[in-house]
Amino acid sequence: MVSRYSPIPPQRGAVVRVRRWSLYLLTTALLATLLVEKVPVTYVAVGASPLNPGPEGTSSLVEVLASLGYEVVVVESWSTAKLDRVPCLILVTSPELPYGSSDAEAVAKLVDLGANLVVADEGKHSNELLKMLGAPVRISGSLVRVDGSYVFRARALLGNQSFDLVYAYASSLEVSGGSAEVLSEVGGVALIASYRRGNSTVVVVGDGTLLTNALLNPRNVLNPNYAFLTSLARSLCSSGVVAIEASKYRVELQPAVAWGEVAGAYVVTAVRATSLALVAVVVLSLRATSPARPTPTSCSYGELPGSYEVARALCRDAELAEVLKRSCSKLTKGGKPEEVLREAVARARESKEVAREVLRALLRRS
Repeated sequence: MVSRYSPIPPQRGAVVRVRRWSLYLLTTALLATLLVEKVPVTYVAVGASPLNPGPEGTSSLVEVLASLGYEVVVVESWSTAKLDRVPCLILVTSPELPYGSSDAEAVAKLVDLGANLVVADEGKHSNELLKMLGAPVRISGSLVRVDGSYVFRARALLGNQSFDLVYAYASSLEVSGGSAEVLSEVGGVALIASYRRGNSTVVVVGDGTLLTNALLNPRNVLNPNYAFLTSLARSLCSSGVVAIEASKYRVELQPAVAWGEVAGAYVVTAVRATSLALVAVVVLSLRATSPARPTPTSCSYGELPGSYEVARALCRDAELAEVLKRSCSKLTKGGKPEEVLREAVARARESKEVAREVLRALLRRS
């Protein structure tokens, strides 16, 4: 004879423990993954950096010089820069960080080896570099106004060429001695000057804005700033390596894009952690709810009425066994089967189906 018994559900205490540990596991996995996960963060250079594609950057300067056939090298560290040969031209545009002695010496050494230098700056950070070179020119840091405006036009001479440049917040230059030549001025105030150092030429421009993306576009000869840059580069070196300063600018977290990337990465990470934790919860739940093998309890087969199959079912759960033993005792004493069944079902709680099956078996054998 084969007996059919429904599996006995876990006790309520076991269910509570599984839920509690599931919550702990889910929370721990989520927090641990968020803390350990490396979230990609995007940083961008600001100011007149050649790595900045914005209006204030000089990424267009890199593209223009590359289109002219120069080998452009963006230098992010002068102490570790690996240049295969001496650049024919070095460009420094509105540095936002001061020059230390080591960087200034590195640039000065290249100038002494034959590199030409263009410094375009309205601030004073470049003065340490000019001092290292012994230049007769300094940037005053005092902004020039023409007719009450900081944006104005002034003529610049380059050989036999003339350019009507657009200046924006330019600084006046302090020129001492007779070795420097003023190439552009307005109202007697020097704006561009050059001088010779050995076999090299050093050009100082009191306005880094001239070389920014905002004023180099459109890129055609009708734009005087673009025309001046291309002519200046050609006059200083016809071909070769052009090194552009990129080490003296700050970097910032990209506002619009990077925060979106960070948030997106955290969402992906959270979903990943939650998925892993849920898998673990399901595994634990399956283990907790799977029917256990029959194990001996306080009841004894000899004490139970009915067949061996009934006794085996009762011994699966000690609490249920006690309930059914009392029910069976009432049956043998003349109790009504319906009342005994209702009481057994009520007492057995979550084991209703098992109680029902066992009592049916007992009734068949009574």
